[in-house]
Amino acid sequence: MAYEYTKIADLAAYRKPAPHLYGKIVFLAKYGEQDLLLLRDETGSIFVFVTPIESGEPLRFEMNQIVRIHRAMVKRLPLKNVDAQVGKMGCSIVVWPPNGCQGKPSSVSSKTWTRSEGDQDRINELSALKWGSGTKMTTADEMADYMIEKKDTKKIRDTVDKIWAETHARFQMQLAKKTRGLFWTPQGAEVKAPQLEYEIVKSFFHPTQMTFKSFFQLVIVCPKCSEKKKVIKYTENGKAKWCPTCKESIQLVVGMRVPVDVLPNYTIVLTIPVKTIQTDALESCENDVIECFDRTADRETFGRVKKFQRSLQTFLNGCTLKNIEGIVVTKSVPLKTCIIYVNDCLISFE
Repeated sequence: MAYEYTKIADLAAYRKPAPHLYGKIVFLAKYGEQDLLLLRDETGSIFVFVTPIESGEPLRFEMNQIVRIHRAMVKRLPLKNVDAQVGKMGCSIVVWPPNGCQGKPSSVSSKTWTRSEGDQDRINELSALKWGSGTKMTTADEMADYMIEKKDTKKIRDTVDKIWAETHARFQMQLAKKTRGLFWTPQGAEVKAPQLEYEIVKSFFHPTQMTFKSFFQLVIVCPKCSEKKKVIKYTENGKAKWCPTCKESIQLVVGMRVPVDVLPNYTIVLTIPVKTIQTDALESCENDVIECFDRTADRETFGRVKKFQRSLQTFLNGCTLKNIEGIVVTKSVPLKTCIIYVNDCLISFE
């Protein structure tokens, strides 16, 4: 069986199926019961937390070894990293010597491991990889340098936790400063936030907390109000055909109400058109959603809409929203609430 391996820079958090990857060990330490590895390839670096299998032989790691991981779980903490729980969900690891020339690997987590010509080519490429060749310093590399400076491997877990906490705190401070500015943006103003990055609040993915009307939103797209006056209106009338303000003919667009994680006691809700996410069921389900707002939908139609809602929630689970462009629909400084209709955004899983 031929496996497809993902370069480190292309690893995306929380995506399924879990990816396979190769890397060269450029830093290692003990992190409690886990092994903490910094793996590098031609594109970047990433930390890997290896949890050994309880009943198996312990894996032995050394500097400059070549590591192959199958079915790795990529996470964010807030720094992107890999959680390799050996034996769980098919995760397996093979470790080759630094020169990569020997036929037998240094350590394996499974008795049924394989190696193809493609594997040998990848091993040879990473064996020849030198520090700084084709890669740039990353936050992961900076963390490793900081830990090396401390020279106290007994406190490596505290050091890692501290650095992650500091990294997360700096990110949150920058995000908070830029986010507050949104609440002073006037209604109808255009929003362009290329430097803002938001995670979706966890309640969005809860199967019972997000009802049909709390998840979906009907948006009135009026050529005169939306494009010329930059005014966006919402409605719950699925039969609406005319703009309530200028009486122009309108189009109804189905959006999702996506609450994002911002400052404590602040609320930002992004209305994202479902057209942003391409799925096979999109065209029929958009009409079904409008029919449900009409209250004319039968049980079968409503069932399709709920299934569509769950598929959207599943797709967005684990993503971050970046490069947000849209229009402020309404905002309240006293209530610390801002609702933005999103014309464009980047849905990222990194």
